[in-house]
Amino acid sequence: MALVIGGGILMVAAFLYFGFKLRIVFQISREPLSHGGVPTLDGIIFPPIFFTWGLSFFGEGSDFLAMPTWGYWILWIVLTLLAYLSFMAVQTIASKKRPR
Repeated sequence: MALVIGGGILMVAAFLYFGFKLRIVFQISREPLSHGGVPTLDGIIFPPIFFTWGLSFFGEGSDFLAMPTWGYWILWIVLTLLAYLSFMAVQTIASKKRPR
């Protein structure tokens, strides 16, 4: 039961951290003097790791969602790629709406 709760907490923390970093990317991309650069890449690296760890803890604690180890590696790679693409999309959209 503790693994299920800990895994759930890690997954929620990953979503909150990712949302916070997306907000920062959006705000920095709209700054007129920033040239629209991504201020930090830790939002691409750490939330997929936390989410994958949380999901693995959740799967170990309950027999509902048990995957082999290679499944977690593939999930982490896919989540990291999606995080990168979403950061770049938010940066592109926000920089087009930049006040001139």
